[in-house]
Amino acid sequence: KRRSDRLKEMLGDLVFVGWMDETFCLVQIHTGLFLMDYVEFCRELFYQRALRSFGRFKRIVLVDPVELRPVLEAALLARAAARGIPEDRPWAAEAEKLVEFLVQRESMLDEYFRIRIDPATGTMSSLPELVDGYLPQAAAIPAFLLRLCEHVEWFDEKGCFDSIACEIAEFYAQLGMPTPPRAGADADHRWVH
Repeated sequence: KRRSDRLKEMLGDLVFVGWMDETFCLVQIHTGLFLMDYVEFCRELFYQRALRSFGRFKRIVLVDPVELRPVLEAALLARAAARGIPEDRPWAAEAEKLVEFLVQRESMLDEYFRIRIDPATGTMSSLPELVDGYLPQAAAIPAFLLRLCEHVEWFDEKGCFDSIACEIAEFYAQLGMPTPPRAGADADHRWVH
């Protein structure tokens, strides 16, 4: 629904010029110079990749499966701290409810999105691969899992698949940002990994 052949053609001719800050970069398309929101561009790219790969994702197998309860508890605590909510709430019990919520959907998540959740251990052992060789930021996993629980339209089939694709895109768009070049540094080594 958000496909544009003209935009696809323009992106085929895109030349990266340089970074303006951690969000914006300059790109050249033909003879035009444009300021591009790189993070939003990546979010849309990953969303389109998620839609096109639906049900056919390759799988990123996690060497160390992610324990859902402590990760979701950390996500709840981080969100509470950001919102100024006292930390003395029963976050572990709330995290456990979220784990149960994801476990109930483990079959669909694995079949269509390659998000494997083991009901016996309460762990996640795989993620979808959107771009060959690209690994999403591990630090973004807690927010991703929390958003899967809270931002997906689970009770509407089309809305469910679309909103999961949006959350996968949001997860993948959490990128390591370029750092300003150091004096005398080689211009090819500006990425924080």
